[in-house]
Amino acid sequence: MWRALFGCPCAAAVRDAPDVKGRTPAFLAAFGGRVECLGELLAAGAVLGMADAQGRTALHAAAYARRTHCLDMMAGPSPLLAFAHNAT
Repeated sequence: MWRALFGCPCAAAVRDAPDVKGRTPAFLAAFGGRVECLGELLAAGAVLGMADAQGRTALHAAAYARRTHCLDMMAGPSPLLAFAHNAT
């Protein structure tokens, strides 16, 4: 469903559209541990810095819910790991 939706001209508006509490689809996917859904949202250019009514972002939601796979996906490659790899 997401792939078909993101192909339409209104995809950007839907991709980052908050609910009544200000939670975006990326926020809800991260909080729920929906890695595949979050991946598709990120590939479509979802904005991760949008905060809900309490000031929490998708990163906060994933951390609070202990969704480490979602955190890894949103954070990308760790610069510390790249530094350690290049230092050897």
